[in-house]
Amino acid sequence: MTVPDLTTGLFSIYLTTLLGLAAGQAAPGPNFLAVTATALGQGSRAARFVSLGVACATALWVTAAACGLGALLALWPRLLTGLSLLGGAYLLWMAARTLRGMVLALLRRAGQAAPAAETLQRTAVQAWRYGLLVNMTNPKSAMVWASIAAYMLNAGLTPVQVIGFAPLGFTSALLIYGAYAILFSRPAVRRAYGRFSPVFDGIYAAVFGLLGLTLLAGAVRAMTA
Repeated sequence: MTVPDLTTGLFSIYLTTLLGLAAGQAAPGPNFLAVTATALGQGSRAARFVSLGVACATALWVTAAACGLGALLALWPRLLTGLSLLGGAYLLWMAARTLRGMVLALLRRAGQAAPAAETLQRTAVQAWRYGLLVNMTNPKSAMVWASIAAYMLNAGLTPVQVIGFAPLGFTSALLIYGAYAILFSRPAVRRAYGRFSPVFDGIYAAVFGLLGLTLLAGAVRAMTA
């Protein structure tokens, strides 16, 4: 196995990895839901900070994968189970928070809640941390990055070269989720959300809850197997 040439093989491996990663990032998932729900409920600025948190977590996953994440998971598979428990619990908390927003919206429409009770606004730091935690507590991210690192290392890259992919992964996540943040915070989209916010919140709560329960159920099965 030889180290890829910096101008040909390395570029080809990076490009192939980036295209696959971008396709996965563009697909709906916890990161997508976190960004779009924030954009609809709180606007572009908060959603862009969530996107930044997701992108920072992507860079951390690249680094962890290059440092032996796959080998670590193979040696201690319970780590993935623990991550599933943590991720499932966090997604259920997100579902409860979204469900609370739905209930408040319904109460306001019925005249039983003051408008001030609506606010669940995040600061820039809170929004960034939210995006970071959503991505870092997703066990699928651990599995995906372990697989990506295995592909890149088997293709001849050194761990340092794998870490060198981190800026590309970061930029891809920032651009894709940032685009979602801008799209879903557009006035027309937010007006539609304002009219049907309980419906949208109910959908988001159901999806977050289903994802969380799925992760917890998988973790419980792994612990009892």
